[in-house]
Amino acid sequence: MQNFTFGRKGTNWFLFAFVLLIGTLPSFGQNNCPDPVNIGFSQTQTFCFTQTVGDLDTDGYPVYQTDDNVNDTEAIPASEFLADGETYYVGGTSGECDRIAISVTVESAQIPANTINGDRSNGFVFTNCTPTNFDDQDLANLFIPDNNYRIAIYASEEATTEFSGELVAGDSYFIAQVATNGTQLGSCPSERVAFGYEPNQIDAPDAVATQLLCEGATVADIEAVGTYGNTQAIRVFRSQNATSPLSANTQLINGQTYYLSQVVNDSNRVTPPCETPAGNRAEVNVSLEAPQIIDTVNATVCISAINDPTIEGFRSFYLSLMGNPGEGTFEPALADLVAQYQNDPFAAPFATTYTLDEGCEAIEASVTVQDTEEANAGSFEDINLTCSTTE
Repeated sequence: MQNFTFGRKGTNWFLFAFVLLIGTLPSFGQNNCPDPVNIGFSQTQTFCFTQTVGDLDTDGYPVYQTDDNVNDTEAIPASEFLADGETYYVGGTSGECDRIAISVTVESAQIPANTINGDRSNGFVFTNCTPTNFDDQDLANLFIPDNNYRIAIYASEEATTEFSGELVAGDSYFIAQVATNGTQLGSCPSERVAFGYEPNQIDAPDAVATQLLCEGATVADIEAVGTYGNTQAIRVFRSQNATSPLSANTQLINGQTYYLSQVVNDSNRVTPPCETPAGNRAEVNVSLEAPQIIDTVNATVCISAINDPTIEGFRSFYLSLMGNPGEGTFEPALADLVAQYQNDPFAAPFATTYTLDEGCEAIEASVTVQDTEEANAGSFEDINLTCSTTE
């Protein structure tokens, strides 16, 4: 056996031998490619939802979308969520490595049921009536976790830190149920329910702040207009913070301020929720004035012409006497006139004022009953008057 020594003349031989040695290592000339013969990781791997590409066991090699090592050269980010049923490819950073496929299974619990419709919906938009004080706990209360799970809320689809605090109008949130004993196979978190938060701040109805109405006007006479296509009702209150709305026939008080809200929904419901907040109600100050008398009419009829007087008979007669001016209100009421007649038809004239619904105008009417046939003949069919005079 011949011994070799490396002096100056042997330097080239040393370098040659070193190159031969290094060239036989796996990393040399292959840019750290995984060994397709001796694979150090499983080609079938199972994870929980929310685990990422960085959780794959690849012996530290990068992960790619395809096995195309020429055109697919950008590794998948380690933070990307793993997808169920997908195949990922492990290779080196050069275009010379044969990539190794890994089939991935991702397990997840069912998405939580919600209390709105009882379903396990993948996503929905939630609207409440005012955006204040609706926080993560309010949102969590809209969902029902399964046994041994709790509700978790996130500000984005792939957030890892749970959200807490008040919700922001117009933002989206993502709700999952997670195991109370932590994330592990057999108790994986659910996929996330997309939740759009779009609260409605219901504005006050449009109303003139000062309104001049007739004496005897009621709540129904206040003029206001809803500002939404689905305004269902306008409600009137005695004060800014009153909780009981006034009925339509409540008489208005001269100089009083009333407070108006509107109820808005798509279900034809005239009660809350979704009503103008008390602090935002429209203020309307009411002034009442006596109606302007635009006409005065009188009539005299024979008692023999009145057979079994009724409210409807009196109404027809008086309206005909006034020329049928339109809808309005008698004061005193016709029932009082009928009672007066039944008590004593000759006691006094049967006088009333008829206030028109449109405008603050009125007509005065007075009828006198005679017990003789001296009056000129006339005809009022509804109460069978056979003689009367008008002036």
